[in-house]
Amino acid sequence: MTDDNIDDLASLFQQIETLLLIEAPKDPPSDPYRSKYKAKDLLEQLKVCLTLFKSESAVKDALLAHTWLQLGIISVDTDEVQQGEDAFNTSLDIIKSKELTPECIVTCVSAYNNLGLVWSQRTEWERAFDFFGKAEKHYKDFVASQLEPVDPATLFTAKIPEGKVLSLEKLYTLTLYYLAQCYIHQGDSIQSAVCCHTTLRRQLEIKDYHPSEWSLNMATLSQVCLENNAFHLARECLSIASKVHADYESELNEMETKDEAKYQTEHDKWLSVGADIDRCWAKYGLILLTVSKERLMAEDSPEHMKPFEIPDKLKHLSIGFTVDTSSITADYILTYSDAIKLFNTCHAHLQHARAYFSLSEHATDHARVVQEISRLYQELVFFVESEAEQCKFHKRRITELEGLVKQFNKQFYITICREIWYELGEIYSDMYDLKHDILRKTNQPTQHQVAKINWLIKNSLTYYIELIQSFKDARTNEYPGKYSDEWEKPLLLAFFYSARLLTKLITNDKLQLKKNQLEALDNYKYIIEYCTKNKEAGEKFATELSLCQEMVTLLPMKIQKISAQITS
Repeated sequence: MTDDNIDDLASLFQQIETLLLIEAPKDPPSDPYRSKYKAKDLLEQLKVCLTLFKSESAVKDALLAHTWLQLGIISVDTDEVQQGEDAFNTSLDIIKSKELTPECIVTCVSAYNNLGLVWSQRTEWERAFDFFGKAEKHYKDFVASQLEPVDPATLFTAKIPEGKVLSLEKLYTLTLYYLAQCYIHQGDSIQSAVCCHTTLRRQLEIKDYHPSEWSLNMATLSQVCLENNAFHLARECLSIASKVHADYESELNEMETKDEAKYQTEHDKWLSVGADIDRCWAKYGLILLTVSKERLMAEDSPEHMKPFEIPDKLKHLSIGFTVDTSSITADYILTYSDAIKLFNTCHAHLQHARAYFSLSEHATDHARVVQEISRLYQELVFFVESEAEQCKFHKRRITELEGLVKQFNKQFYITICREIWYELGEIYSDMYDLKHDILRKTNQPTQHQVAKINWLIKNSLTYYIELIQSFKDARTNEYPGKYSDEWEKPLLLAFFYSARLLTKLITNDKLQLKKNQLEALDNYKYIIEYCTKNKEAGEKFATELSLCQEMVTLLPMKIQKISAQITS
């Protein structure tokens, strides 16, 4: 190619870049692809010009392949997916056997990435994985050659900038991100986490990231680590996410004086991400408290003293970013002292999140945060020895949840209301068990103690019944023949616990006592009838079902005895 040819191509390519990078974002909603269609027309001209060149050269093939690649990207963006797929394949055909040359490697990796995206959009994850795998293999083979890649865009100007070209590195970072999605769909969350971790590390190394998005992705990665007991790695992920997020504030402050509109958008996003990171910290604490509790409860098991089992692939991952992690533990919680430190840290994070997720603007998220606060107290209770202290923490849960559910319209937020009713039923029942243990130690319970016991039982029943009644058909006043998988066991447990509580109410009124026993009997019978009709439910509910069958044998005798006392 001559210098004149190159100049003509460079001018055409500059027009294309202007349309795609500057004009396209400004296109009106009524004509969203206007600039892309113009760019596509120019690319067609560029393709013809390149095809007409008689001389064969690696540069010509690289330019032509890159032109087909850009045509494919625009086709996919404008919903002409098949046309785009064909263009990507043509691009690869042009550079066949030349993929690993400096001029062609960027186009090669990008074409395979885009073919992978086409098939992932069709939810053909195996095909997508194959293309992303080819992109990764070509990248690694080229890197092994120790050659320097050439950005195809620079070929149109015949000027290659000094310094390392980052296009290939950015493309491979995207490849890893796409592979992570494929691994998720293959059920391999660990390999997906490894790919995500490498993606985030590479973005940091080449400074190709947005602080808010990057810190949120890093915090999200911690959740996969938690699922696999990699608490030290999860803590590192969250600590780095918090650091990058906090450091971005100074950049935002500078932005405020230069571009107020952009600042407002970025600041709103920054606040939202901060609240999400706070919730990730809370989940970290909740899971660590939970697994620590389970370990202590299994202290008679040979597994009791084993350290966390961490998958090998997660053991040695590191972002290469120094950050202080000493303020929060990543080890098993053994004592109340350990537990309260972790609790206080996580509780503070949830309070920050609650401040952002206000009830008026983020009702569902606000509810979730309050539920997470309740769960934190619930896990802390295990490490508390004093029954009075345990009750104190349960009361705080009640205060949080009752205050919340009163503010929700159950017609519009029925799922949240049901979850809270069930949890409140559990809390009052747990408090009854604690008070009953104290009561058994006294020979002569006071009227106040008896009243307290009954008050706890009645409150528990109120919430369980509220939950149960919410599933009745409004027209027929009948329960459904089959509950959803999500609610089947909680509903059967609500019937079961209600029956148990009804038999625990303390009263000298024999008629009331008989009524309570009859209601309990009806609940047990309902559970048996439901499980008879729904065999799978009976299998999942086998232990409780066995107790129900026992109670429908015993309770009639007890009721008969009470009836005899009434008539005597």
